[in-house]
Amino acid sequence: MATSSSHLSGLTHPRVLPDSSAPDQRWKRLPTKPRTDTAPLNLSQSSSKTPSYSRTRKTKSAHTPGVTPRPGVTPSSSVNSCRFIPKRNTIQNEYGSYLLLKQKPANEENESDDELKDPQDEVYRKSLLSIACKGSVPRGVLSFHTPRNDDHLPQYVTSGPVGSSASISHSITKRFGDLHFEERRKIDTKTEKVLDAPDIVNDFYLNVLDWSKKNVVAVALKEKVYLWYGETQEVEQLQGIGYEGVMITALSWAEKGRFLAIGLDNGRIQLYDSDINKKIRTMRAHTGRVSCLHWHLHLLASGSKDCEVAIHDVRQGEHLLCKLLAHKMEVCGLRWSPDGSMLASGSNDNTICLWSPTVSHSPIHVLEGHISAVKAMAWCPWKPLILATGGGSNDKCIKLWDTATGECIKTKCAKSTVTGIVWLAVHKELITSHGFPKNQVIIWKLEPELTKLAELSGHADRILHISLNPDGSKLITASADETLRIWNV
Repeated sequence: MATSSSHLSGLTHPRVLPDSSAPDQRWKRLPTKPRTDTAPLNLSQSSSKTPSYSRTRKTKSAHTPGVTPRPGVTPSSSVNSCRFIPKRNTIQNEYGSYLLLKQKPANEENESDDELKDPQDEVYRKSLLSIACKGSVPRGVLSFHTPRNDDHLPQYVTSGPVGSSASISHSITKRFGDLHFEERRKIDTKTEKVLDAPDIVNDFYLNVLDWSKKNVVAVALKEKVYLWYGETQEVEQLQGIGYEGVMITALSWAEKGRFLAIGLDNGRIQLYDSDINKKIRTMRAHTGRVSCLHWHLHLLASGSKDCEVAIHDVRQGEHLLCKLLAHKMEVCGLRWSPDGSMLASGSNDNTICLWSPTVSHSPIHVLEGHISAVKAMAWCPWKPLILATGGGSNDKCIKLWDTATGECIKTKCAKSTVTGIVWLAVHKELITSHGFPKNQVIIWKLEPELTKLAELSGHADRILHISLNPDGSKLITASADETLRIWNV
């Protein structure tokens, strides 16, 4: 179509009018039904504003329809291959949503990781701390950190299920700063060794077993004394001691383990030197059988069925220093205090007398509280004024006494006859032996009250005597079932 030059002179770009005879533009065309022999249209983005369409032939392809494969990559021909779609049951959608909602902006100061924790976990942690720390929650408890020094950490030893037949684990309070942690040790309830003891006399009032500082066990079987050497496991019978037909009723090693005092049924006491394997002395002091003996340095205390306690100085020819008279029945238990300043004597008259022989021949205190014979006695090694005693068949109680005041500070019913008591200084515990019905050894925790930690069972009849080895790691028991048993304690 022609135009005048006057109209075109002011235009920088000539205006082109549409040609009516030309075909319609693409955007004006009506959509037509797609052909059945072609694939669906693939939309691909380009730099131009006008979308472009391309048609491709319908072919078998392994990639997802509608997604253009990367150039240079040949789609897999496997029929089963497809893109990965995760399973919803393995995705923690709720927890992820919670983390997104609870997160603070990155530019915010003092952001705490505690905000991302599960609230239920925080409630459980605080309740656990309130129980463990008795209401107070110290800072940093139950939080993971890198220790600077491993020596500052409490040591935990797990040794087996509590209450099992092979071992019993118990807790001992160990102080760590302002907190209290629990340390566990193993108590083996099985017997390490069993030794035969035929003809051992089944008499509650006798004391015929002792373990020396040289690791030698002495045991009396009627008229004979046998030594069992812990280092070599050898057994030796003492020669030249006692009298024919006279029963041996008491044994006691001196503190250094060289001399053995032997009490006889006829009231005499013999001294045996283990270094030269020979009897060196016989002393007369009692009119009745000698039921108990105990040493402190060169002083030997003896208790008898004649109700008397005698003090002997074995260095002197005239050995008898004094006799202590207060009991009304047989004296069946004797123990010097660790420093030798006091002597405790137990009797069948149900009393305990505390003596200071170098000061007075009268008892300082007479402890009353048991209702049966008191044979089992032991002084506490780390608290020298504390004395532990045990009652016979009608009493069955363990008592701890403050010997400075004569007061009973703790009492525990053991529900069976108490035949022996020793202190376990290594773990600060108390060990007792018993008779009917269980014939067992019990290990007790002292604080805050006497609490049973373990029972060592194995004897078929009542236990008569007990003694510890030099380092306190083993215990030997003698029973009326004619056996000796060694336990690891």
